[in-house]
Amino acid sequence: MTHQAEAGVRRRDQILEAIEDFWIEHRFPPTVRELMRIVGLQSPRSVQVHLDKLEAEGRILREKGDSRTVRTPSIDKHLLKLGEKRYRDRKANDESVPS
Repeated sequence: MTHQAEAGVRRRDQILEAIEDFWIEHRFPPTVRELMRIVGLQSPRSVQVHLDKLEAEGRILREKGDSRTVRTPSIDKHLLKLGEKRYRDRKANDESVPS
């Protein structure tokens, strides 16, 4: 692997970590410009290129048409667990939860 390719992999790892950290802190995903500032890139396009590669690798999921749709499989697992916990908590409190 070339030095440039290794640098790209490291940058994508950094972006992935930034996405997860932002989700944990704010409970919603970062925009491209927020990622740009967090990881120290100079243009939104450079972030977009890395996001495209991360998506092609299956390391992130995105929906087209919205700036805050990026998520990771680990975030999805966390959200699913959170939803299941909230359901169990509501059911335990006898709130109108279908059985």
